[in-house]
Amino acid sequence: MIYQQKYIRELLKRFGIDSLKSIETPISPSTKLVMDDGNSPIEEKTYRGMIGSLLYLTTSRPDIIFNVGFCARF
Repeated sequence: MIYQQKYIRELLKRFGIDSLKSIETPISPSTKLVMDDGNSPIEEKTYRGMIGSLLYLTTSRPDIIFNVGFCARF
């Protein structure tokens, strides 16, 4: 099995979410995602970098494929 703990830690630090509390499931059941209404500006480069990095990570972590795809839609 391939372990990419260092890569994961670097991703968390790069996107500023390394200090958040961890949970047992890949996505919290109480998470509510909403479609982009087009009014609020988003950093497209940051978003694409985050989703792209997570997609790369799914090669060794198939358990997160559904959740990454779910987040990519929003």
